[in-house]
Amino acid sequence: MTKTLESRQFEYAGRRFAYNPATMLAEVWGDTGPRSFQDPIIQEPVFSIGRRRGVNFITLNVAHDCNMACPYCFAKQGMYGGPRQLMSGAVAYKAVDWLLDSAGDQRHVYLRFLGGEPLLNIPTIESTIDYAKGRAAEAGKEVHFSINTNGTIFNDKIERLLRENAMTISVSIDGDKEAHDAYRVFRNGRGTFDVAMKTLPRLIECDPLTMVNATVTSAALDLYRYAMLYRENGVRLVRFAMVGTSEKNMCVTTPEQVRRLTGQYDLLARRYLDDLRAGDYWYLSDFYKYLDNLQYRQARVSRCGAGTSYVNIDVNGAIHLCHRFTADKSQQVGTVHEKGIGELKPAAGRTFAGEDAWVTSIDHRRLDGELLGHDGRNAGVCTQCDIHSLCGGYCFHDSAMLFGSTQHGPDVAKCEVDRHLAKVAMWLLSELHDRDDQALDAIRDLHVHSIQHVKGD
Repeated sequence: MTKTLESRQFEYAGRRFAYNPATMLAEVWGDTGPRSFQDPIIQEPVFSIGRRRGVNFITLNVAHDCNMACPYCFAKQGMYGGPRQLMSGAVAYKAVDWLLDSAGDQRHVYLRFLGGEPLLNIPTIESTIDYAKGRAAEAGKEVHFSINTNGTIFNDKIERLLRENAMTISVSIDGDKEAHDAYRVFRNGRGTFDVAMKTLPRLIECDPLTMVNATVTSAALDLYRYAMLYRENGVRLVRFAMVGTSEKNMCVTTPEQVRRLTGQYDLLARRYLDDLRAGDYWYLSDFYKYLDNLQYRQARVSRCGAGTSYVNIDVNGAIHLCHRFTADKSQQVGTVHEKGIGELKPAAGRTFAGEDAWVTSIDHRRLDGELLGHDGRNAGVCTQCDIHSLCGGYCFHDSAMLFGSTQHGPDVAKCEVDRHLAKVAMWLLSELHDRDDQALDAIRDLHVHSIQHVKGD
């Protein structure tokens, strides 16, 4: 039987909080008793995150190819389990037409160039941008372009492409040299950190709000040091993402690793608050993804926009629920030659048992520490969780990788980190609410810029 969710009390950073999952109301105790730090005008949650209004965001795989061979890559070292291929202009144009049609009456549409390494296919990127601008103008829409690159390919032609089209840029850098070079390597096994860091200033010149995307692995958990490295190099937008769950040795899988990771977030939170109060505004996606929903009491109805507002389109024009499913093709939901998209498939595949079921080594606990259970294969655990309306539930791809089905539930380690991040967000919002509206406005502006990087994740 599902237990009725009620207000949960917990302590963080020496403060006492309460959070009610049903109303999304958060309170902090002070000398005069509990007080809310949310917009008092909003009385009910606004269910706007994840609701189907039409797809207005696509990632376009212009290259099923890469000059790197990262062992954790969801794209199977950039080739998605097939031969090396580059997208033709004809397929890309069909994808643009499909996007504009699928967006319905939404004025803004988003196109992110993805790979592999998308900068291996400059001709298709250039022609697609020109085509999309023309078609969007005809449709009365505004099209925004972004690109995700590994930072190892850059020249004057690429610089002109990025500058002239106001491209929003995301670059993958996994911390310091030791952490990055452990997995982010060229095909000959040589690390790529030095090359990526040499490219970073030029990317920032093209887009001053270039985002660094860092993949968190079990061997690289020193997030505070990594974030300070990025900041020292002029980065204002940062996102850490725990590695996908297909390779046990690379993943966060133990209680000790979770404690270490959450401890790093605690260090970051204190530094982040100090920076914001000093007027040094930068954006850490890991905190903001809950802070904004808490402030405006906007409940998520899904983990991300996959299949509702976002899809991935591969090199041949097949449409997938998200980019992480493209290699195994288990969630192909159409093609660019058709209108609309299909529904989520209850994919069946590999299942884990015994020692392989490593995800169950961590217990699910609510915000107040009460044991919720540890069977990660039970999707129903999400309905008992305090922060379900904040995170939206589990990632379909994590579920498929762990348990062979999109329907079986979450990666428990990620759940525990998410619950800790929710606590951090409540603390940050309570600390900023009364005195630092300017800081909240500033990081919200940075969030708007970041949407093209994180909407599909």
